[in-house]
Parts: sequence; structure tokens; C-alpha cells
Amino acid sequence: MKKSTYKSKHSAKKSSKINLLTVTRIICAIQLLILVGSLTYVSFLHLLPIKYLVILALLIVLVTVWHVLLIEIKTKKNTLKIISIVLSIVVASVTMFGNVLIGTVHNSFIDLPEVTNEGVEAEKTDVTKNPFLVYLSGMDNTSSANAIAEKGLSDVNMVVAVHPKTKKILMVNIPRDYYLPLEGNSNKMDKLTHAGNYGVACSMDTLEKLFDIKFNYYVKVNFNSVVDIVDALGGVTVDSEFAFSSPNSLSGETYNFKVGENKLNGDSALAFARERSSFAGGDRQRGIHQQKIISAIFDKAISPSLLNPAKVKDLLGAITKNMKTNISSEEITKLVQMQLNDMSGWDIESISVDGTGASKPCYATGGTVLSVMIPNLETVNAAKSQIDAVFSAK
Repeated sequence: MKKSTYKSKHSAKKSSKINLLTVTRIICAIQLLILVGSLTYVSFLHLLPIKYLVILALLIVLVTVWHVLLIEIKTKKNTLKIISIVLSIVVASVTMFGNVLIGTVHNSFIDLPEVTNEGVEAEKTDVTKNPFLVYLSGMDNTSSANAIAEKGLSDVNMVVAVHPKTKKILMVNIPRDYYLPLEGNSNKMDKLTHAGNYGVACSMDTLEKLFDIKFNYYVKVNFNSVVDIVDALGGVTVDSEFAFSSPNSLSGETYNFKVGENKLNGDSALAFARERSSFAGGDRQRGIHQQKIISAIFDKAISPSLLNPAKVKDLLGAITKNMKTNISSEEITKLVQMQLNDMSGWDIESISVDGTGASKPCYATGGTVLSVMIPNLETVNAAKSQIDAVFSAK
């Protein structure tokens, strides 16, 4: 009886050992299949930089070697096999999460609206190597998805210089009331904001003449853009030099802002960006606040906090439905690939040109005298020099 009992226990122990080995082999084989499938999937999407594909391929080789050396090792201890099971589950889970994240980004690019040129052909360049200029226009309306007007007041006007190699972005704000000759309209004098009534080409041509530059691309957004994008990011934080109140939100709610850091949702961010009557600097200070909001959005968009498929989907969806641009989806993909390649931060600088208040006749209103701002050419020339500096940097 004792001999029979001993054999029974020995057989059970051997069976348990075999079962653990079998489970380990199955889990590790599944992990290996997930890694190979992942490499095939991301290669097909053409989104990740080549170095990540190489790293993923090397990981497959290392995992295979790990399995051969540890799973098949003959030992009475099961510690190594348990470690192998845990690592396989972790690696497989992280890989599947990465696939979902990359797939979400790729699908969002597919859903990008068709490029709109509105009479302005893009001056294409290699956006991952060469510096380029973008005209950013904020339309004074609350049109909903995919309904940003081709013509209308442009209350936000910025020249954005981008150098992808030095990771430098310079935002130059031009006050909406800047009194300039409107290019394409017999150089009739008017407020810059009224140039938008004649289309984005008029606004771009007018600013190109002022700064002696040539835009590569344009981006048009509206009030909804700010609200939806900030909310998709889960809010942003901006620093204010002043304590003030602003009722200029979509909801009509009045928000109170304090000196120092303010955590904003989409509606309060819009109120922060639109207020000007509370400041002695008026439109100048409003331009500064708009640049603060843009910088906060950009910083949050490239931060690790966005490594969440749901957030990425919401953000790209908000951008897609609230933007018109002549930047192609291929160029946007290249920029995303570049950022994924090094994940480095960007140096964002904001400046504004200035002027003097006056009353002058405006072309768009039939010669009616309105409040305008006469450009201070010293600040314009200083801005031109800083744009040139971005482009000449190596």
C-alpha cells in the first residue's frame, strides 16, 4: 500500500509539472504570435518610424531566445516558468494597447476632411526637414462641424513659423484692427479682420506683403474649435497676468480668472481667449491670451497624458470637424511620425506686433470711419527679423 501511495503522489507531481510547462509554452506562443502580428500590422499602416519597427523585430528575436532558453530548461523549480508567463502576459498586453493606440491615430487620419485650398494652393515642402510658414485664422463665428465659412471676419490672425529640425515654433500675433492695404482689392485700406470677408487668400496676401514672406499653408478654425479641442484634451492650464472676468463663452456663462495658473475647460478657455475690454491693452492682450491657449493645447497634445486611445480619438475628431486647411493628410502623418521618432519637446515663442489707435475710413464698410490700429513698423520689422531667424537656424 505504501509503495502504491508513493507512485500516486509522484505521478501527480509529475503531471503538475508537465501542466505548468504546457501552459507556459502556450502563453509564450500566443505572445510571440501577437508580436509578429503587431509588427505586420504597424508596418502596413506606415505610421511608426522605421527604428520602432526594428526595435519590435529585435524584441521578437529576444522573446524567442528567452523561450528556448528558459521554458525548455530542465529544472525542478518552476520559478523561471512563472516569470516567463508573467512577462509574456505583460508584453502581450502592452503590445495590444500600442496597436489600439496606433490604429486609432491611423483611422483618424483616414477620416480627415479633404484638403480645401479656397483659391490658395499650398507651397509644399518637406515638413520634417524644412522650415515652413502657416497662416492661422480664427473665424468670428460658431459654425458647427465642417461648416467653417469660406468668408467672414477673421478675428485671430497669426503668422506661425515652424522649424522641424530645431523644434522651434514662433507665433506672431497681428491685431485684428491693423490698418492695411487689402491685397486683391485694389489695395484699399481697411482693418485686417475685414480681409477675411474676401476669403483666406486676401488675408494671406495682405500679411505676406506686410512681412515680406510667403506662406506654405493655412489653417482656419472657429470658436467651436477651441471648445471641442480643449475638452478633448481634458482641459488645459494657462498662466494669467491679470485677474479678470469674461462672459465671452459659448454657454453665456461669465468666468472669473485669477492671477497665476488657471485650469480651463473648453468653454472657459474660449472666454479667456476672447476677452479684451478688461485690459488697457485691449486687443493686444487678447492676442497674448490666444497665444497662451494655443501653446497650452500644443503642450498637452504632445504630453504622455495623451497616450490613451479614447483621448486620441476625441482630440483628432475635434480637430477634424473644426478645421479647414490646405495641409494634406500625408504631411500631417509625416509630422506625427517625426514626433513619435524622438518625442522631444518644442520651443514655442509668442510675440505680437503693435500700433497706435486711430479712426480711419474702411473699404469693406463703404468708407465708414471706424476705430483702427496704425501699424508700428518697428515692431513689424522686429517680427520679420525673428521669423528670418527661425528659418536661418541650423
